[in-house]
Amino acid sequence: MGPLHDSPSAPVPPDQLAAIARLLGDTPDVIARTLGLAVQALLAALATRASHGGMDEVMALVDPLLADGNPADRLSAALADSSARAPLMAQGHALVDGLLGAEAGALAAALAQSSGARARNVADLLTLAAPVAVGTLHRQLDGQPTADRLADWLEREGPRLMAGLPPPLAAVAGSAATEQQPLHGTPVEGAAGAAANAGRWLPWLAAVVVAILLVASFRTFDSPDAARPGPSRSTAIITEAPVTLARVD
Repeated sequence: MGPLHDSPSAPVPPDQLAAIARLLGDTPDVIARTLGLAVQALLAALATRASHGGMDEVMALVDPLLADGNPADRLSAALADSSARAPLMAQGHALVDGLLGAEAGALAAALAQSSGARARNVADLLTLAAPVAVGTLHRQLDGQPTADRLADWLEREGPRLMAGLPPPLAAVAGSAATEQQPLHGTPVEGAAGAAANAGRWLPWLAAVVVAILLVASFRTFDSPDAARPGPSRSTAIITEAPVTLARVD
């Protein structure tokens, strides 16, 4: 259960690299370099997500790919048969999208810049890298990628994986995985909480405003100045009421 090999082509056998190169119309060397960097970037992003308290999300992302064992074992059949390739690519896309969100495009651009791959091929290679990355985890953990063992591995290997990436890739992989997991609740939850608090306080505030208006009107009727010509106090108070409501709102 040692660390990843230093060679970027280690995760994918040469025959599979050649098959991917034929499908995408690129050279095996470029495919190997791009896939190696993509796998490393995805693993580093998973480690970043786990380190920010998102281990449950990490398991939710990798579990579909692990449902039938090591997903890398299905890559050869997927490259030879489009009907087998479609579900594996769909699972890979779901992991990339769930892990990186809107930053997937930025990671693809950084990947093309760092590897020299054709821009039109990078998105497909990033999607293919997802089952390879999860397959690497499966192999590194001796076929037993439980949550505890996976968390330990990501904590141990994450810094080395991130440090080995080119700076543009490391920056996107680290920031994207962090942003996908807010540390203090999601924006939706925050908005819902604020709305709920406002809903609880608005009836009380409205009651206070009504009480102030009633007291002011009683004082106006009791005052000897009420018969004097000119603007009444009640008129002045009523014109100020919308200002108070606007502040509450």
